[in-house]
Amino acid sequence: MKTRWRRLWQPSLARRMLLAQLGLLSLLWLALCGYAIYDTVRQNEDLGFDQRYELALAAARNLSGDPARQRDMLQHIDRINRGDGVQEANPSWQLLMEVWQDGRMVYASPELNQPIRGARLGVTQQVQTGQRKWLARTLASPDGRFVVTLAQPADLTGIYLSHSGFLLLPLLVCLPFMLLPAWISVRLALRPWRRVSAEIAERGPHDLAPLDYRPPHRELHPLVDNINRLLGRVRESARRERDFIADAAHEIRTPLAAMQVNIEAAIQRTPDTHLRALLDGSLLGVQRASHLVHQLLALMRSEAGGGARPQHSLPLHTLLQECCAMLAPLACQRGVELELQADGDAIISGDTEGMLSLFENLINNAIKYSPDGGLVRIAVQSDGGQAVITVSDEGPGVAPELYERLCERFFRVPGQRQGGSGLGLAIVAVTVARHEGRLRFGPANGGGLQVTTTLPLAA
Repeated sequence: MKTRWRRLWQPSLARRMLLAQLGLLSLLWLALCGYAIYDTVRQNEDLGFDQRYELALAAARNLSGDPARQRDMLQHIDRINRGDGVQEANPSWQLLMEVWQDGRMVYASPELNQPIRGARLGVTQQVQTGQRKWLARTLASPDGRFVVTLAQPADLTGIYLSHSGFLLLPLLVCLPFMLLPAWISVRLALRPWRRVSAEIAERGPHDLAPLDYRPPHRELHPLVDNINRLLGRVRESARRERDFIADAAHEIRTPLAAMQVNIEAAIQRTPDTHLRALLDGSLLGVQRASHLVHQLLALMRSEAGGGARPQHSLPLHTLLQECCAMLAPLACQRGVELELQADGDAIISGDTEGMLSLFENLINNAIKYSPDGGLVRIAVQSDGGQAVITVSDEGPGVAPELYERLCERFFRVPGQRQGGSGLGLAIVAVTVARHEGRLRFGPANGGGLQVTTTLPLAA
């Protein structure tokens, strides 16, 4: 639950764009509502409707000889003016009227306690009577005998805001229904971005080729170009690193071989037991250094130009027998038994040196991490068009969360006492990838580690 809430509140570009769309729509709607209120207050269409004045002026002029009928007619017109639409439901919006004849007021709306006649004709102006302010407009007959004034309260802005539900209600109703279309539009707009992200996520750590997808969009084009330039710089840096390691390993291999020969010769000719023990330690160190140099050279050869090597049809059973024979002395020193089980004689296609290096590293690791007197099982099976090779040991095993790191260069499982360079499985992973195979790790039946290698069979 906490993870879900943390993900919900995590910054998101899609959510930001969605909120930006809805926020912009809300601001535009509110701006239009504000302008409608302002324009209504400024222009005041009720006061600017000349037909209202003409009707009142005609009634006052035609019935000027009969004051009673004149007043009844003006009162009827006043009720009609105040009964239009929203004014009927909101008394504070009602349009009030007063009529003058020859300078004498002949009619005024009941709500008017004092005259509100404006000084200028035909112009909406603000008039104050006591504590109240009015917006009033006055028109007169051509002969000037009859004058009609229509008025509304001057605080219409507050009235509009207090009754603005009918303006905001459409926005409140539409917003929930616009969430899904807005979200879909954002998802569609971000589809090129997700395509770039998916291609990057599919890349392995050694795939430094430029991205295949070239988006035409102006916003994504610089990003992809910068990523490709970065990949190019990393690729060039990795190449220089491989060249340096290969050159250094070549330079170191010759003096190490000479040192090993000299130390072995000195051991044979030295009768001093103490000196012989010191030379044995030195020889062991030189052998370890030579093994590391050999591993580095094998790794560099695997990563650089391995695909150009000649491919041969290789019988797996024979290949694994050769590896077991080469590693038998090491297994005998530890009392480790090597058990090879082959389901038929599967044939794969590959370069001999690379395959020998692959299986030698797998079996060597299994021997090294097995306990004294343990058992290393090597099994070969055919599954469709694939050859499945499993190498299992009875060692301490590896935690599942570390499986992904086992093929990293120089990675050593924490707590392991056995020595090593941390390059063996890195060489295995590169060789398997070069032969279009797969490499998986899992627990063995005896509690150790099981490495499963899948390689395509020869056609």
